[in-house]
Amino acid sequence: MRLSRLELAGFKSFATSTTVEFHDGMTALVGPNGCGKSNVVEAIRWVLGEQKPTHIRGRKMQEVIFHGSRNRRPAARAQVAVTIDNSDGILPVAHSEVEIGRSIDREGKTRYTINRAVCRLRDVVDLCRDTGLGVGSYSAIEGRMLNAIISARGDERRALFEEAAGIGRYKDRRAVTERRLDAVAADLQRLDDLGVEIRKNVRRLSREKGRAERYLKQRSRLRALDVTLAERRLDDLRDQLAKVAAAGRDAAGDDGPDAVSFVRAEADHLALRKEVDLCRDARAKVVERRGEAASGLARCERELAVADERSVQAEARISRNEELRNAELARQKELDDELAVTRTGIEGVEADLRLVRRRTGTAANQAEELRAGMAAARRSVETLAAALRENARLSAGLGGEIEAGEERLLAGRQRLDALVRERSESLRGRPGG
Repeated sequence: MRLSRLELAGFKSFATSTTVEFHDGMTALVGPNGCGKSNVVEAIRWVLGEQKPTHIRGRKMQEVIFHGSRNRRPAARAQVAVTIDNSDGILPVAHSEVEIGRSIDREGKTRYTINRAVCRLRDVVDLCRDTGLGVGSYSAIEGRMLNAIISARGDERRALFEEAAGIGRYKDRRAVTERRLDAVAADLQRLDDLGVEIRKNVRRLSREKGRAERYLKQRSRLRALDVTLAERRLDDLRDQLAKVAAAGRDAAGDDGPDAVSFVRAEADHLALRKEVDLCRDARAKVVERRGEAASGLARCERELAVADERSVQAEARISRNEELRNAELARQKELDDELAVTRTGIEGVEADLRLVRRRTGTAANQAEELRAGMAAARRSVETLAAALRENARLSAGLGGEIEAGEERLLAGRQRLDALVRERSESLRGRPGG
């Protein structure tokens, strides 16, 4: 797996569409300060899901958009796409090349794509997980990060090794499974509470139903007796009324005491009629109350049926959640087994890390000694350079004096030669010479 191509448009200093090709071997970006070398690295980190503007030298994410220059208008959006050669199948997709894209507009709306298909940030993170390309992984290391890695705590270095060993994916999956198990456990607890409440309601409604049925049975029996009694009394009253009416008719043609008997019979007739009306009203009320009781019983039966249905549904939900819980537990066991195997590999890596750390400590001590020696050598070189400069100055002065002395010596020799010649000539000019 390697980067094969990087396309930028409107990202930081890349105002126009720019394509950077990465070939086999090592690729070096060379140029003066401010030419955009760091922007290329930051574009790779950004397209792979970087969420902290400070990690790409910004205060907010919209600052990655080209903000314009004297001769060029600001860009409306920033777009970056990186193409990854996946011939070795390290990325978990069935493609030999994978293109990951990201864009952002001035309003801060961000869009992610995988092979030109819109996706979520989570999809990009999952795709790059345990491959070294993820955010915060070891794929992009700045100069200042080297010292941070060397001086990092054990757990921080362990995170890098876990990323390299591919254990992070299992940790994420285990965390997701644990969250699901917690959610299922919470649902089961709520369902248990609901089941307890439903069972309480069912028992209460069952008791109420039993009491209502017994009450209605006794009430119906009592009302039946009341109706029977009223009907019998009504029949008796009708018989008495008929007798009174007959007696009244017999007495209608008589005078004297029989007239008084007729008046009394008429009064009894009216009283009996009134009592008959009262019995009829009582019978109507009994029938009405019987209907109300039947309606109440039907309502209790409906509530009991609803409670039974809710109880059945709750039991079904409890059963489904138990199945989900068992499935999640089985999945967690599989993840634990995979995690145990991976941790075995991590232990070997940690042993190598401890060895490297010891060697690094020795190398660091040697480097410190070398730095101290270099500092002493640098001071010696500076001292020698100063001495050389002083010697050069003194040599320059002595050179002038030597030249002047040589000139004086030459002049003296010339004078000496002249004196010798004059002396010789004077000696040759004497008599007898």
